[in-house]
Amino acid sequence: MKQNIIERFLQIKDSKEKEILLDLTKKEKKKLEQLKDEDSFIRQTILDFIIIYNPLNSEWKNESVAYFYKKLIPFYDAGKNISIPILKLMDENFKKPSFLKIFIKFEKQINQEKAFLECCFKLILLTKNYENLVNGIKNYLRINNEFLFKHLEKIDNESPYANILLRRLIENLIAVDKNLTNEEIEQIYKEQVNNLTNYYHFLCPNCLQFQFIRYIQGKFIIICRAGHNYSDKIKNIKDLKYLSKFDIKCQTCDIKLELFERNFCCFQCNKFFCEMCSQKHKNDCLKFSLCKIYNCGFYCKIHNKKYIFFL
Repeated sequence: MKQNIIERFLQIKDSKEKEILLDLTKKEKKKLEQLKDEDSFIRQTILDFIIIYNPLNSEWKNESVAYFYKKLIPFYDAGKNISIPILKLMDENFKKPSFLKIFIKFEKQINQEKAFLECCFKLILLTKNYENLVNGIKNYLRINNEFLFKHLEKIDNESPYANILLRRLIENLIAVDKNLTNEEIEQIYKEQVNNLTNYYHFLCPNCLQFQFIRYIQGKFIIICRAGHNYSDKIKNIKDLKYLSKFDIKCQTCDIKLELFERNFCCFQCNKFFCEMCSQKHKNDCLKFSLCKIYNCGFYCKIHNKKYIFFL
């Protein structure tokens, strides 16, 4: 039996061989694009998935990724109605808490008639690829919103906050049973950004380190490792919401820095910068150590090292 394209990707051994397969994949996708049916859409997203996750990708070491990849092989040539069994496979395969599980854990119940959209976008989200996501929104949801794409372009796909935002955004766009106006699309995006503050409760507004929270002798003691103390602000458990109502701003241009976007901190001067101003800061700080902000630490581009805060 002739191998399908997924099986051939599974056996690649070097980048040169991968380039040959990429050319074949592009031709395969063009054929699928002509069909314009639900299963052909899913097959296109399967191809996008296998282009990224294959034995030459470092994430291939993730057992759940490799296992899921191999299980996708028979679905590519399985005929019709492949969305439901692939969705079931995802749920069974990505059970353990992980960045990838965040992408597929939809909270809204999607109508079965839209199962192909749910399947397509979960596969796309798993690739963590901005171009794939934008193409999917344009081609499968028929949405072409400049405001949305402009904001998605700034997203840091390695941030768990970004994972949550993208998942909630997509599931809300899919779940709507009507053609959305540009204003409605923008409102959905803004609502999901606001919902992210529910996850910011325990980050210090000054330095983004995690808070140490204790309840001693009828009083909340809340302090971060850097010594920033919020104990006087918290009288009861509901007051913890206070800690999520903070704005961290770029030291140079003063815009609000979102924790799901690509932003940076300088370890030398302990100041925060947006992606654009961080490059300017290199000229101002002779001993700069520019580090990418994560939800639980920083990644230093100079020392190629991730610094994790104490949980």
